Amino acid sequence: GQAAVALASTILDLVLTAAIAAAGLVPLVALPLLVMLPMEELVVRYHSDGAIAGVLFAIAVIGYAVLNHGGPLTATTLLTAGWLLALLLVLGSIRGVVASFNEWRADKLTRRGEHNAAMAGQLSTLLELSREILGQRDVNDVLSSIAVGVSKVYGFKYVAISFQRGPEGDFERRVLWGFPPEIVAERTGEVIDRQSFTEALSAAEEVVGFCYYTPAEEYVAFKNEIYVGDLPRHAPRSKPGAWHERDSMVFVMTGHRDEVIGYMSVDGPLDGKVPSHETMASMQIFVNLAGLAIINADHSIRESERARVEEDARRLQMAFLSDVSHEIRAPLATIQGASSLLESHGEELDPIRRREFLAALRDASRGLALMVEDLLLLSKLEAGHFRLFPEPVDLLAAVRDAVRSVLTEHPGGQISLALPPEPPRLVWADSQRLQQIVINLLSNALKYAPSDSPVYVEVHADPESARVCVIDGGPGIPEHERSKLFTRFGRLSNAKADSTGLGLYISKGLAQAMEGDLNVDSEPGAGTTFYLTLRYADAHAEPSPLETSDGTPGNDTRGSA
Repeated sequence: GQAAVALASTILDLVLTAAIAAAGLVPLVALPLLVMLPMEELVVRYHSDGAIAGVLFAIAVIGYAVLNHGGPLTATTLLTAGWLLALLLVLGSIRGVVASFNEWRADKLTRRGEHNAAMAGQLSTLLELSREILGQRDVNDVLSSIAVGVSKVYGFKYVAISFQRGPEGDFERRVLWGFPPEIVAERTGEVIDRQSFTEALSAAEEVVGFCYYTPAEEYVAFKNEIYVGDLPRHAPRSKPGAWHERDSMVFVMTGHRDEVIGYMSVDGPLDGKVPSHETMASMQIFVNLAGLAIINADHSIRESERARVEEDARRLQMAFLSDVSHEIRAPLATIQGASSLLESHGEELDPIRRREFLAALRDASRGLALMVEDLLLLSKLEAGHFRLFPEPVDLLAAVRDAVRSVLTEHPGGQISLALPPEPPRLVWADSQRLQQIVINLLSNALKYAPSDSPVYVEVHADPESARVCVIDGGPGIPEHERSKLFTRFGRLSNAKADSTGLGLYISKGLAQAMEGDLNVDSEPGAGTTFYLTLRYADAHAEPSPLETSDGTPGNDTRGSA
């Protein structure tokens, strides 16, 4: 029995000695684990088991000391107790560090999640605004949407957008968002010199591509700036990173070739901070997208205008063909009818009736010839393929020649010519076309004036221009029919049978081609007055013929201008 007890005691000594040796090696084993394993894995995997093993080991050692050495206060038990305390302190420290680390990481992940959620909401709003902007076809609507989007998404109180008035032209302030009404009324439409803007921009810092930020400490004066507030420029910034009322931030809009087509300036961030580079970059992307939307809207407007012009041209061409066929049908019917009757019954007709049919043939053919001549002139006038030979012209001589020509055609006509006492200055006109206009006006006046009422021709020398007035005592023109006067084939309700409806239309076109104009003043029952206005020749530095639209010279001067 004693041998068995001695053997058990020896085995227990060996086990405890091995355990004490192992306890000394624990730090050597634990150190690599602390370095290689993640904190949280180390704690989860070894904290609980290690603590239990350490406590059991300490109890076993203390129990052995009590049984073998008569008390716990031995070197072995003290060493074991110290080792156990160190183990518990290390495990507790590790647990605290890991808990703090997990808390920090959870807070960081929460903030990142909130940031990502905010960015996702921002991107969603931007995509929605982008779809709306890209779908718009008016530049002003696009600019207004940009201002609203920047204010809503990025949180700026004031947004101002200026856009070029034409390619490489100055800028015009189109949108003022968030500003007081009096500033909006006063500064909208303001023209900003492109060169002055470029010079002011060169002094600013380009934070990201085409985004410029100028802090208040580096303020550069710009005559077209808008400032809402009363903070002195040299007032200190409230804290680092805070927005100063005198800070300036400009985003440049560019076209396909990076040419500057406009710019946007912002102020008053709602969070009171200078935007981060990330925010500035995002805003510039939005502004670049807006620039593409503006180009798209401008292209859409041009395409719509081109389509409208083509449709108008097609409609005018169809209307022209319809009007020409209608106007030619009447004289052709007269010619066909009279010639057919003369062919079939010419020998049976008495001389008087034969002469009547021959006169009808002559008048119809003459009217048709005049219409063809007018149509040829009209086609050249509208297409721009005509040539005028303007030169200094004696207006009185041209009017006298026109009156003489009309009296030759209308021997019984009464024309009263009233000229100024002093000859007016020479006018700038094509003499032949000037006479053509006056002859047309006199012929119309004689048609509609009573037979016993003369037609008056007056020449006036005004300070800036000369006027030829043709006045008749006819029935006058009702107000609702005056709009027809200067239109193609515009015939009034009381028009004569031989009227083509082209004379006044062509006359006005010729007058405007000579840098003049033709207008009318009429009242029902009070007669009609036509005013031909011409510029003086001395207002032109170098008299030269007006060329055709393709620059080629015109050989035939009749029917061309």
